[in-house]
Amino acid sequence: MISSAQGVPDPSSDDLVLFNLSSQTRRSQTARRQLATQSARRQLATRSARWTARVPDLSNQTARDNISSRSDQFQLAVHLFGGPFNPT
Repeated sequence: MISSAQGVPDPSSDDLVLFNLSSQTRRSQTARRQLATQSARRQLATRSARWTARVPDLSNQTARDNISSRSDQFQLAVHLFGGPFNPT
């Protein structure tokens, strides 16, 4: 803390240091939050594209007939209703 000419402490320098530190912390937290959001969106887009590629078009009877295995039925159910896990 720097003293002024009248002997009264000048808090401005300490306040400025704390303000700068606080601003840097807020900026870095905001940047991390933005990166995490972008990463989550990329993962979701990739996962959605991957699942969409696996799910057959059920607009015709032949495709519906081909959904016979338990695995196919499970994948379709997860695609339609969501799941608590990350598909591979």
